[in-house]
Amino acid sequence: MTKLLGLLLLVTAVTAQIFFPGEEPGATEHEEPADTDLFAALGVTIRQNTNIVFGSNSCVTPSGESGTCQSFSSCREFLPMRNNLHRPSVLAFLRGRICRRFRRTVHLCCPSSTPGTIRPPTLPSRPPTSRPQTCGNVPLVNRVVGGIITQPGEWPWLAALGNMVGNTFSAGCAGTLITRRHVLSAGHCFAPGQVIPTMVRLGAFDLTRSSTSTPPQDFNIRDRRDGGYNTRTNEDDIIILIMDREASLNEYVQPACLPYKYRNENFLGDSLVVTGWGRTRFENARNSNVPMKALVPVKSTASCVADYRKLPASKRPAIDGRSLCAGDGSADACAGDSGGPLHYLDLLEGKYYVVGIVSFGVGCARPDYPGVYTRVTSFLDWIDRNTQ
Repeated sequence: MTKLLGLLLLVTAVTAQIFFPGEEPGATEHEEPADTDLFAALGVTIRQNTNIVFGSNSCVTPSGESGTCQSFSSCREFLPMRNNLHRPSVLAFLRGRICRRFRRTVHLCCPSSTPGTIRPPTLPSRPPTSRPQTCGNVPLVNRVVGGIITQPGEWPWLAALGNMVGNTFSAGCAGTLITRRHVLSAGHCFAPGQVIPTMVRLGAFDLTRSSTSTPPQDFNIRDRRDGGYNTRTNEDDIIILIMDREASLNEYVQPACLPYKYRNENFLGDSLVVTGWGRTRFENARNSNVPMKALVPVKSTASCVADYRKLPASKRPAIDGRSLCAGDGSADACAGDSGGPLHYLDLLEGKYYVVGIVSFGVGCARPDYPGVYTRVTSFLDWIDRNTQ
């Protein structure tokens, strides 16, 4: 009898279900596909709640931010991760934010901070041609998604390239601040037969007026380092601009991270973020006054080549390992975004890395023609040589 009782106790202990704070036996939750996909990716062995939960919804993230315990699909800050659940770094990031577990889903601690509550660290003074030790440090909040307005200071390395027309700055292309004196952009922005930008504007949000207490910084383009852009094939669409003086770094002006650690990464299956002041629709004649951002899924080079093979041979661009294709028709870069950055989010570091430069496409957001970007990892050695 004693042995039987012991066996029953053992079975009970082994089969007992472990519940997270706020969960009751038999509790269920509305399940979106993203929620069940996350649960499957994380596995059923999740047992430890690493976040502090207060009451039914309030929680604290591992980094000490206040948040709300809610489903994966309802947290906008986590939307860019939906297509990246195959990455161990993404799963590790999300696993550390689990605050409640249901039968087939989990809730995550979704940060409730707003842009500006976390300030980038002040950068130490460095020679203008040195690769910055600190880069890409901006809050991971309110930055999801396709075709919506960004916030001031959200992309502090985003540069507007253009000219003064009377008392108004007119932007024609975009770029990325990579040192205090160098801006990375697209070679086609400086091809013959068009208005060539002569100025760089940093720290700008609304190009038509001052929208922050810190005014934008304007620079003349003193010199250029051409990557060898081919106007017929669109190859090597990259250029480095040298400004006439160093930029003053602040919360609205910071250098971007270059993807040295991702030299061998193709980003296939990832969703990347493109930003710029381009048209919100191809039919629009005017660019946006404020930066827009869009989430675009990466396509394979082979499928991209096949898509563009539908063009007449005389108009067919060269697409190879130096190119990065992204977009599915729901969002895309457009006219006016040329030269702007395409970003990969490193969740463990909390940083964005600039992995692409807006190069060309057919129209905007066409599902049959993904956007084509210059792959920055293919030019890292060239960038190093030309920023010395």
